[in-house]
Amino acid sequence: MRKIIIFGILILTTFAAEAQNTMKDVFLSMPKSLTPELTENNRLDMVDFIESKMKARVDNLLDGHSELLMLNDKAFSLQISETLRYDVRLLLADGDSIICLVATYGKDAPESNVTFYKASWEPIPSSQLITLPQQMYVASFVSPDNSALQIIYSQALNPVAMYGQKNEKEIAVMLKWNGKRFNEKCSFNRCWCWS
Repeated sequence: MRKIIIFGILILTTFAAEAQNTMKDVFLSMPKSLTPELTENNRLDMVDFIESKMKARVDNLLDGHSELLMLNDKAFSLQISETLRYDVRLLLADGDSIICLVATYGKDAPESNVTFYKASWEPIPSSQLITLPQQMYVASFVSPDNSALQIIYSQALNPVAMYGQKNEKEIAVMLKWNGKRFNEKCSFNRCWCWS
């Protein structure tokens, strides 16, 4: 009886270990629709390069370069082109993994989009996990080892038209993952504005 119990525990722990996603697995299983510029071999090469402490830059299918900038247990950053960057975090929610992808587009007047996925890359409605501004915004994670998210947006109706003008106020909001959703870490009055 004891052998059966021990064998059962070993099988359960093996399945539990296999069910946990690593960021390497998340990166390699990213849907082709999110990275049409990269082949499966491109991604495998990037992982090999970064694990060998080399620059993880490859030629992509659009005759440009893509680079895996960072890969650790909780995050990866991927510069797909000069004007598109993905920053990805693996968040825990009730024992399940949720993928948070921040896509930032543009150089001179960047704009971000925050999306969420199950570990299988099935989309989750963002409104269930975060409240985003209605205006254009730029989002970034505070650090590679942290899931805190900073959102910066302008009160201007058209930030691109206002770019470079004085008196444009930008609002920065810090959001913290609480295991269920991103919540404001600071109140509106404590967030900073500058001109």
